[in-house]
Amino acid sequence: MSIRRVAWFGMYDPGYSRNRILLQGMRALGIQVDEYRVDPRQVKGIARWKTLVRLAWQMRRTHPDAVVVGFPAHSVAWLARLCCGRRVLVDVFVSLYNSNVEDRGRYGARSRFAWKDWVLDWITVHVAPVILLDTDAHIAYFERVFGVDPRRCVRIPIGAEDGLFFPSTAPLRTDPPLQVLFHGSFIPLQGVETIVRAAALLKDDPSVAFTFIGTGQEYARMQALAQEHACTNITWLGRVPYEPTPDAKHVAAYVREADVVLGIFGVTVKTRLVIPNKVYEGIASGKPVITADSPALREWFTDDRALLRVPPGDPEALANAVRALRDPARRSALGEAARAVFVEHFSTEQLGKLLRDTMESRLRS
Repeated sequence: MSIRRVAWFGMYDPGYSRNRILLQGMRALGIQVDEYRVDPRQVKGIARWKTLVRLAWQMRRTHPDAVVVGFPAHSVAWLARLCCGRRVLVDVFVSLYNSNVEDRGRYGARSRFAWKDWVLDWITVHVAPVILLDTDAHIAYFERVFGVDPRRCVRIPIGAEDGLFFPSTAPLRTDPPLQVLFHGSFIPLQGVETIVRAAALLKDDPSVAFTFIGTGQEYARMQALAQEHACTNITWLGRVPYEPTPDAKHVAAYVREADVVLGIFGVTVKTRLVIPNKVYEGIASGKPVITADSPALREWFTDDRALLRVPPGDPEALANAVRALRDPARRSALGEAARAVFVEHFSTEQLGKLLRDTMESRLRS
């Protein structure tokens, strides 16, 4: 079958990069995408569910070729399945249990909150006819923990918005210091402590400087750790807009100006399962990227020709990788190779095609 009209349903955040990229990718192919969304920040309680039910039946009457339950999809996947049957693809994307318990440690594994997350994960993946996840490692996790048949899962990488993240036209910068950029939400997955300790190992090297963008769970502790180690080579910028604004520089502009972009370095279970936004954004911008080696990363990057891999949680290995990238020729080669991989596999257009082809093949069968 040919996909011409798709419904996007749920309580998803249209500003979240996962949703933005897939929506842009589908529309770039000329596919009509109708959005049926309730903003959970604006509509509360029973009114939220009444609105969702109304939208679900309205969506059903338009007879879309396929329905995507946008991320976060966990609480509404059952409703889309009830209304639209097997035409539904659920963008599960992450496990609530893995994120809240195994990664962020918000509550213990035996708590009622952990049990609630596990059950909601289980229900979501077992009502979904087609499950969208970002890596094969993530698919294997859902098979192992929740008993999902992997044949019902499809790998759709995260990618990056190529309208925001693209290479700079400026000449390659060769003057010191080497500008090393981390941007993130300071959750355990990202292993910011490893970055700070690597910065501490390089604090007496005037040829290297670090910039941190963002705030989050471990932000205060990381600032304290940097102060403890007298890391005067770190600049803390706090929150920076994701999109261009008249008053401030946005994240993509900082990425374009950086010499090196850092990925994740944590030692939690989730580190082995995902390739994060910041890696895709770095390679989309044609930048050399350093990140932790993992089964998920090796699905696409089996050597160090397009990015540098280091062991998770190893500050010394990270510091050595940063030192290696003081060589402009090495940075240039890595950046060019990274951009080529992005264009071939992870651009908005490529991900749109992948999702469309998934719809056509799965719904035909």
